[in-house]
Amino acid sequence: MNKGLNILVIEDMAEFRVIINTMLKELAPDIRIEEAIDESSAIELIKVKKFDCVFLDYLLADSTGYSALKRIREHQPNIPVIMVTAYDNTTITQSLYRAGASDFISKEELTSARLAEVMEKHLHQGISVS
Repeated sequence: MNKGLNILVIEDMAEFRVIINTMLKELAPDIRIEEAIDESSAIELIKVKKFDCVFLDYLLADSTGYSALKRIREHQPNIPVIMVTAYDNTTITQSLYRAGASDFISKEELTSARLAEVMEKHLHQGISVS
């Protein structure tokens, strides 16, 4: 993976933020990760920083991922936004794709290999899993 990637992790549960951040750092030690715990703080970051990829939880403390996704698209329309969700619902998935989601990762299948696969697909960078 190229050095210098800027990733935004939007997740209100500290446990999952730690898991995602740890896996990302294992895949790319030089990656820069910013965190947001809700939509409002995420949008403030999106307004002032350019990110290469966003990992967005579907259900946040102050909104749904649908609302956050739409607002992210207003500020950075081309950024890959990977939805991370505990919900396996086709209707939700379809509406999020229509709103601009790039991909989905179920929290049940959250592994380094799955993160590497998704990042390779959307960032077009070679990523290896040790």
